[in-house]
Amino acid sequence: MPDYILMKKDIPVGFIEAKDIGDKDMEGAKKNGNKEQFDRYKASLGNLIFTDYLSFYIYHDGEFVSKVSIATLQFPKFPFRGVPVGRGGNKVLCRKAYFCISLKVN
Repeated sequence: MPDYILMKKDIPVGFIEAKDIGDKDMEGAKKNGNKEQFDRYKASLGNLIFTDYLSFYIYHDGEFVSKVSIATLQFPKFPFRGVPVGRGGNKVLCRKAYFCISLKVN
């Protein structure tokens, strides 16, 4: 069952399957990736969205409709330390001394 069910009154009208940020197989093309699960969901669920929280892949009756991206994931070339830093359109989020992600808002 997908991670989220969109309801109108008591009727399910859509489904969302969420993967980790930066998932390498959001198209569901890799046999050892998301392919089996995505194919199963596309075959059985009418309105479906696959997301890594940055990009959204929209399907209707198993057919790809559109992709919408709200940001892109960029890994810095060197570790950041300390508090989050913003540069122009980029936001750098630091959780630990050696783990940061940089988001470029589209």
